[in-house]
Amino acid sequence: MTCAQCGEPAPRRNARYCSNRCRQAAYRARQPVTDCERPGPAVRSIKSSVPTADTPDEKKAAARYTLVPDERWPGMWRIRRPDGSLTDMVNLTRALDAMRELDR
Repeated sequence: MTCAQCGEPAPRRNARYCSNRCRQAAYRARQPVTDCERPGPAVRSIKSSVPTADTPDEKKAAARYTLVPDERWPGMWRIRRPDGSLTDMVNLTRALDAMRELDR
């Protein structure tokens, strides 16, 4: 039997392809080609994720710290402190947890 991709002899009698390379090439040839780019990570609304402040003191504390996406690494976040400096880079879950701790 011959390889369905390249026509070389197959290593076994019941093999359809002669190698993994030919199997992968055949798979890629069967896939539809699209002109659209791969979608980036979804940007989530931070305001809806962070609990709202109810008292004036909590509102002041919440206004001092803001959650900002990292400029270089998608999906990573930093907290902007009142003095304008940024914290270390963390994922969204840890950033939201840190914001809740800072609001206390």
